[in-house]
Amino acid sequence: MPVTPVIPTAVVNPRPFLVPVRRGQATPLFMVHSVAGELTWMPHLLEGLEPHRPLYGFAAPGLNSEAPFFASLEAMATAYLRDVRAQQPHGPYLIGGYSMGGVVAFEMARQLEAAGEEIGQLVLIDSFAPHPVHGAKIASWSRNGLLMQVVANQLGLQWQADELLSAEVLRQVPYSQP
Repeated sequence: MPVTPVIPTAVVNPRPFLVPVRRGQATPLFMVHSVAGELTWMPHLLEGLEPHRPLYGFAAPGLNSEAPFFASLEAMATAYLRDVRAQQPHGPYLIGGYSMGGVVAFEMARQLEAAGEEIGQLVLIDSFAPHPVHGAKIASWSRNGLLMQVVANQLGLQWQADELLSAEVLRQVPYSQP
C-alpha cells in the first residue's frame, strides 16, 4: 500500500517581500533589489551604515519569494509599501534602491508622499533618474544634494577626474526647477 506524504499546511508570511538584513532600534532603511532581483550587495551596505540602523531588502517575486510577478512598477511599489508600513506604520521613511530598484524606490516615495507621509531620505544607487520634471522632488528627498554628489562623483571616478565634488561645493550650486 503506497504511503501518501503528509504535507504541512503552508504558513502565510505576513510580509512576503521584506527580508531583514540587520535589525536595530533606529529608523530602518528599506532597499529595493536590482532588476536581477538579487540581494547579495546588501551586506556591503552595512559597512557604511550606523551600527544601530536596521536594514531591510525586498525579495523579488518569483526569484526570492513565492509571490507572483507584478503587472507594473507601480504595483510592485504598492506591494512593497504594504510590507514597509507593516514594519513601520508612519514616516519619516528611509527608502532606496539599487539600479532599477531606485526607480521602484522613487515610486514608493511618491506613493507615500501622496498618502501624506514624510520621506526622510531617498537613496538611489547606480540608478537612472525618472522624468526630469521629478528633479525637484528627488532633490527634496536627498539630504544636502547627496544624490547629485554621488552621481557626479561616480562620473568623476569613471572619467578619472582630478578631484571629486564635495558637499560644501554642492551647496553653492543653485537648483532651478523645470
